[in-house]
Amino acid sequence: VAQTRLAWTAAEVARRRPDLRETFVPYALHGVRFLRDTMWDREHGGFHWCLDADGALSNAHGDEKHAYGVAFGIYAEANVHRATQDPDALALATEAFAWLDRHAHDAVNGGYAESLRRPRTASSRRRNRSTTAPATRSGWCGVAAPTSSAS
Repeated sequence: VAQTRLAWTAAEVARRRPDLRETFVPYALHGVRFLRDTMWDREHGGFHWCLDADGALSNAHGDEKHAYGVAFGIYAEANVHRATQDPDALALATEAFAWLDRHAHDAVNGGYAESLRRPRTASSRRRNRSTTAPATRSGWCGVAAPTSSAS
């Protein structure tokens, strides 16, 4: 979700502030590329919920996907397209919506499953997680971790 919010914000600044457009369009387009090339699950589709600093599935979160995160991806990509007319942003938003509708939609009860696991099955996890979640629950979730520099 962090990466999607950054892409959405960059697109919104580019759209609303013509004086800053030239600066923020590249940030928004970089967000599209990051979401497509790093956060998108190339094998099963959908946006990963959390990756480690190397772009691999996080030990803390495993292969979880959440409708909340996928929805934010759609929201960000649609806004990047709105601001830039970038066809890749629209294509990813469309693909993400189709994936969410195909794999998370609950045709019996309506609505969407929130928590999913590869390969596209509803997770048995409860909607409300324990407030005593392990410390490893906090992670970068797709944000490139800062590297320490040895001086």
